[in-house]
Amino acid sequence: MSFAQVVERVGVPAVLVSPACRGRVAAAAAALPAGVSHYFGFETRTGRADAESDFALNLSPAGLRWLAAGGGRWPRLAVFARVWGETADPPFADAGAVWLEFDTSAGGGDPSVFFALLNAAALRPGAAGPRAFDWALAEAVPALRGSPLPAKVADALARCVAAFPPGLDRLQIGLMLGRPVDAVRVCAFGLTADAVPPLLRRAGWPGDLAELARVVDRFAPFADTLCVHLDVGEAVWPTVGVELLYRGADPWDWQPPREPRWRGLFDMLVADGYCRPDKRDALLAWPGRTPYRAALVDRLIGAAAGPAEVPPADGELVTGLQHVKLSAGRGGFEFKAYFGCRHDPGGEP
Repeated sequence: MSFAQVVERVGVPAVLVSPACRGRVAAAAAALPAGVSHYFGFETRTGRADAESDFALNLSPAGLRWLAAGGGRWPRLAVFARVWGETADPPFADAGAVWLEFDTSAGGGDPSVFFALLNAAALRPGAAGPRAFDWALAEAVPALRGSPLPAKVADALARCVAAFPPGLDRLQIGLMLGRPVDAVRVCAFGLTADAVPPLLRRAGWPGDLAELARVVDRFAPFADTLCVHLDVGEAVWPTVGVELLYRGADPWDWQPPREPRWRGLFDMLVADGYCRPDKRDALLAWPGRTPYRAALVDRLIGAAAGPAEVPPADGELVTGLQHVKLSAGRGGFEFKAYFGCRHDPGGEP
């Protein structure tokens, strides 16, 4: 079964993703091969009536190898995929640290790319070796851009990361390749609410720290840990994101209603005017498991091609909530909810 067919099977409510947007998601998925990803997701601005969404996917090793071999229409992504994949041990083993995000309103431009640095000992400037911050700045980022970062941007990014506290879970770096900007998004995972204001102060964020802290403190009790997103050009931009995250090896363990804090979070968002009740209800109803059995023709194609070329035709779609993000900037505060689907070929648990 093709990746586009997998995505099509997921019945996203129209209140979260409009039919027109789903059509653009389908067009993006149609350009990708079977097995490119086992997790893909959507987003919704919880306080708005519109139902526009970007489309993101977590790459599988097969997906990263496809990009490295020149799959798709994105030469810069091919260079990055080779740099990333060939420096892993074994090669392409940590493909799951890489995400693609398609801006469905942009008319088919290059997807944004986010990659995670998971070695906690190598997240600060000055650490050596692949998957260290300095390696990412010298190798991974130029591969994606097609050129090194301007010196002033690289310096500002290094100063920003140096301001992060020790003990982060991981660092994520993102480049919006479809946007004509010299800026990098950097995301620090594993924070507590009281760590956010001093981090932003040290990093040079120019926004209202007291007001942001007030909103973060109100909603942080509904999460286990926080992640801060900053956009960095020659200086730190006024935009900031704060993700509310749960911990746990199996995301199914922290889905509603098993995790009751989701209900409390969305109820408070509705009460404060940050979320529409219809979107709250659709999001809380989103988690589920749906086994499927593919059409006979897909089963025959899969049997003939073998597992190396085509994933198993039968499987299970596991839908769930991922996180909620507070965004702050010149226009005030808004919240987004992120939700998605894990595709388990063959019905693996």
